[in-house]
Amino acid sequence: MNRIFSIDRFERQIAALLPQDGAPVHVLRAKLPAGAREGDCVAFQDGAWRLLPEQTKQLREELFALQESLFDE
Repeated sequence: MNRIFSIDRFERQIAALLPQDGAPVHVLRAKLPAGAREGDCVAFQDGAWRLLPEQTKQLREELFALQESLFDE
């Protein structure tokens, strides 16, 4: 399995990608798939960045559950 990143933010033409561990990676925004947005999960596969919709859904669910647990305390 390739390393998975989440799109943290866009800074003009640069995308800041966060791996599950380690330092952020910066790539040209134009190298990402059309429609990629902050919070999406991506991986570099076969020479191109690919969206990972299942991982994005899972990450959003995990973040929502964490947010809910913080407000329930």
